[in-house]
Amino acid sequence: MEKAKGILEVRKEEEERVSNLCIEPHRAGEEPSFYESFAIKGITVQEIKPGYVSCTFTVPPRLT
Repeated sequence: MEKAKGILEVRKEEEERVSNLCIEPHRAGEEPSFYESFAIKGITVQEIKPGYVSCTFTVPPRLT
């Protein structure tokens, strides 16, 4: 468990890099967001039962 915590711990350098990022807010309705595209194109429903939905998705090459 301690090894996992150490791996997931954010280092000061990483924290500074993230805090310096300039990310423009997404304006709903102007263009689809990453999540909208992913939800529409990436998820395939395989099976539906009462209280159970089985889905698969394909990860685009740019995210692997």
